[in-house]
This record gives sequence, C-alpha cells and structure tokens, in this order.
Amino acid sequence: MTVTTASLLALVAAAAVGAGVLWSRSRPEDEPEVPPRDEDTEEVEDELTEADSLIAGQETADWATQVVEAAALAGRTGDLGAFEAVRIRFEAIVPCPDDDLAHLLVNAAGFLRELAIDAERTRPRHALELLGAAVLLEPERVEMHGSRALVALTCLDEPVAREAASRARDLDPDTPVVGYVDMVFCDANVGVQLPRAEGEARIVRDVADVRRILGIYHARIAGRRRRLVAAGAPTTAPWLPSPPSSWAGEPAPDPLGASPLDDLKCLQAEWTGARVLCDAVGWADLQPRDALEPASDLGERIAGVEAALWHVRDRVTTGGAISAAFTETDPSWRGHDLGRVHPVLARELSREIAEVQAALTWLVRDDVDTPFDQGLRDS
Repeated sequence: MTVTTASLLALVAAAAVGAGVLWSRSRPEDEPEVPPRDEDTEEVEDELTEADSLIAGQETADWATQVVEAAALAGRTGDLGAFEAVRIRFEAIVPCPDDDLAHLLVNAAGFLRELAIDAERTRPRHALELLGAAVLLEPERVEMHGSRALVALTCLDEPVAREAASRARDLDPDTPVVGYVDMVFCDANVGVQLPRAEGEARIVRDVADVRRILGIYHARIAGRRRRLVAAGAPTTAPWLPSPPSSWAGEPAPDPLGASPLDDLKCLQAEWTGARVLCDAVGWADLQPRDALEPASDLGERIAGVEAALWHVRDRVTTGGAISAAFTETDPSWRGHDLGRVHPVLARELSREIAEVQAALTWLVRDDVDTPFDQGLRDS
C-alpha cells in the first residue's frame, strides 16, 4: 500500500467535509522521523511491509488534517504563519514524491479552493474559512475572491460577500459577482419600476380572492423568513422582509427551499410579487381594504412584464440574439438593461420577473387558482 495522489486528496477532502470531527493529534516529540526516500523508490516500496504502509497512511491523514485545520484558522484570523509552518512540516515528513503533493504544496491556494467547493454544501462556514486562507495565499487571483463571495452568500454573510466581490471587481471589472451580490442583498423595501408596453386587461378577481392570495404569500414568506433567521440571517436586514400581519389568512403550504440562499431568493421574489399585486389593485401601502381600485394601466404593466420575461429568458438561452433581431429597444428591470445584462444576472432576474408576471396574470385570468400555478411561470 502506498500513499498516492488520489489517496492523499481523499484523506484531506475527508478531513475537510466529513462529519465535523477532525483529528487534532500532534506529532509526539519522540516519534522517529521518516527517513528520506531512496532515489530508487520502487525498491524501497518493495521492502515496506503492509503494517509500515498503514502507519504511513495514518500519519499522512493526521498531518493532512492538521494542514486543513491550520488553513481554517488562518482564514479566521488572517494570519498565515501557523498554516505555513504546518504545511512545511507536512512536506518534510510525508513519504511521497513531490508531484503527489503538487496541489497542496505548490498550489496550496488552488487546493484549498477545491476543498472549499466540496465543503460548501455541508459545511459552508468551514469552506469560507478555507477560502479566507486561499485569498491570503494568492490575493491577485480573481477566482479566489469570486469563490469567497459566492460561499459568503451561501452563509448569508453580507459584509464578507460584499468585501470579496469588491476585491474581485478590482481585479476584473467585468466580473458579474458584484451585481449578483447586490441582487441578493438588495433592499426589499425599494419597489421595482415595472416596464410598460401596449396592452389592455381587466381584473376578474374580487377582494376575497386577493385576500386569499395574500394569505398564501404571508405563509410562504413568513416560513422562509423563520428558516433564514434560524440559519443566521439578521432579523433587521433590509433584504429580509417580514410580511404584514394583515395579510395572514388560512394555513397554507410553506415550500422548503433547496438551501438557505434559495429560500432567500424565493422569499424576495414572492415579496416583490405580492407588492406588485397589492399596487395593481390600489393597495400600494400593502394594507388590504374592502374594495379593489384597479390600476388604469394594468394592461400596459402586464404586457411590459411579459416582454421583460421574454427578453431575460432569451438573454439566458441565446445571449439575447433572438430579442435583438426582433426588437429595437430592450426593457429594463431594477436598472439592468435586459438585452445586455450578464447571463448569470439574467438568470437570477428571471425568477423575480416570472413571479411578478404570475401575480399580475392571475388577476386577469379566471382559469388558474393561484399565482403559484407553475404553468404561469412556464408560459
């Protein structure tokens, strides 16, 4: 049994993303040093017993774990000293050819980034610490800062996400990561200015219908908010709205997002959909009343939102080629020109635009029960 590249990566990855129990054993002072490898590596390996190989493998695992632990500490404190000391010691004692340790010893920052990507889903805070060490090692690599910003989003850590995104933009002005962070951490109390297009529409719903839908929005938004706060989101953050108690109605399904970040994106889209719905029926202050006062330009709003959704989806799928061929001007959404917005941002904008379209379309169609009918979003 020998310690290969694959086994080393597996050992270190397991240390990074395992059950959360990391080795902390220090190398005893009286433990003998592993002698340097003979130039004739194959001859030395032939002489190793199975027990010797198992001991070498365990030693590698222990020290690989200490490297990862030291990297996490460096990411938390901003001090690379301990990490570099452990890494150098690791290089000295592990009986592996240099190329087997290339990722960790030569390209430590890149290797830590790989570990962080693996750890993000199950241990996002640990992943963020590893990326903190990675950017200390290679502060001029834009992908390090971009990855750190994205993992900070997963952790709902706005200050770190904005700082990392800003550093990424300093290195690459064209990176979409700043726009993405701004989009996620936008002020939910700032309403969206709907585009307009030629169209006519008539509301087919009554007060009871609108109150019922607001009750569903209340249940969904409140449920997502509770989970986000439990996941560490600050309760007073402007990007985490709380639905008015006047919306509350009968108990309704509370869909679970794929992750806290997904819950946040869904919450924000649903919040915008509910706000636009209220404004369309004359409840701009978000307080239900005993009568509806339909907006005079409701048809233009619906037509404008439909055009915006078509443009943004075309931007995602074709880069905007089809919409550019058939339209002279592009609608905008939250300040983004939908014909030129980065495809990554277009994909995120499409969620909110689809939610708004569904809410407005429900008002004027009596063949769907709620705005949450998936057919309204797929159309």
